[in-house]
Amino acid sequence: MTAGERLRAEALGFVERLKRGPGRYAMTAALPGSPFSDCFAFFVRWLLADDLEPAERAAFVERLQAAQDPDTGLWRGAVRQPGLHALHDPAYTDGQLATFALAALIALGERPLHRLAVLDRWPDAAALRAHLDALPWRANPWNSGNRAMQAGILLSADVLLRDDACSRDRLEAWFAWHAERARPATGFWGEGDWADGHTGLGGAAHQHVLYDFWNRTPPCADRAATRAVALQYHDGRFFPVPGGGACDELDAVTVLRAAGGAEVAPRTAVERMARGLIDVALAARNDDGGFCWARRRWFDLPDALRAVAAPPEMAGRVWTARALVSAHLLRHRERRRTAWSEGEHGVGESSMFDTWFRLLTLAHAAQLVDDERLAGVAWRPLPAPNWGFFRLARG
Repeated sequence: MTAGERLRAEALGFVERLKRGPGRYAMTAALPGSPFSDCFAFFVRWLLADDLEPAERAAFVERLQAAQDPDTGLWRGAVRQPGLHALHDPAYTDGQLATFALAALIALGERPLHRLAVLDRWPDAAALRAHLDALPWRANPWNSGNRAMQAGILLSADVLLRDDACSRDRLEAWFAWHAERARPATGFWGEGDWADGHTGLGGAAHQHVLYDFWNRTPPCADRAATRAVALQYHDGRFFPVPGGGACDELDAVTVLRAAGGAEVAPRTAVERMARGLIDVALAARNDDGGFCWARRRWFDLPDALRAVAAPPEMAGRVWTARALVSAHLLRHRERRRTAWSEGEHGVGESSMFDTWFRLLTLAHAAQLVDDERLAGVAWRPLPAPNWGFFRLARG
């Protein structure tokens, strides 16, 4: 058995141990499941080419379809619990779940029971543009990018499922807005000093998912790709604190690949970035076969000094230093609390979401470089407009 085959088998074993019924999965060994964790488990299995048995497939599809709100077309199932970020409001989390549920149904060749009436909030291109304009691009380019992606995915799903002409027009307006508002230095979106740095990179990855799915070149693609390479820290991570973050590394490689970075950036730089991503992702692999958000290491002064010196501009160095200080001061409070499941879990604990995103990062990296640690894994892209989509680039 190759190292990659062992990785696949152990990851699928982790998913199986969190199974709580046909198509039902817990978020962690200790936390309950939800429609989110059910979708994350499905995405892991799809990525690793592990098909659902017919009975489980039928139960999963039936439950997804039944959870759709007939009035809005969105999905019910996001957890309303205290301690969530203020920007993770019901509109945001319900939109997240809708994009995941639609991706799973589309991948399985199924359809939702109700039309996406939520799209009526943007009856035309002007209304969609107004929605994008109103997002908090200065306060949080990352969250705004996620919300913009949600709108793009809902429109994309309506085009794929119903071939709706109005949604097609609004989707074109979505791409036009992004072409007009891209920051010229990096191709990212947002306002303020942080928008060209790691925060802007994290935001831009969301829209780049749609550019990649529809096979479109993102604005300022060469600058976006080279910027992604430049923002990597010395050990391969993309968050200032050792261990990185499951979202951060996936964001970076998504931008690199969607922007054609494998062709734009120097080959040695791309391979170095890919191997660093593999190092960080595999370091988050636990003995149970699952992956965690990050495996932290504290009070490493030489590492911190190298991290602060890494960003190409002063604004990025200041942001890195602030993030490091904040993380160290609040290290005992760093927990994963989301709307995806009740409760919270440690950043070093395996979760269904982190396992999906870490494996997806490895799948992207495997398209950029041959690495014996991933040998033998036949990665399978998700055929739907969401994070699981990527292009197989290596034979």
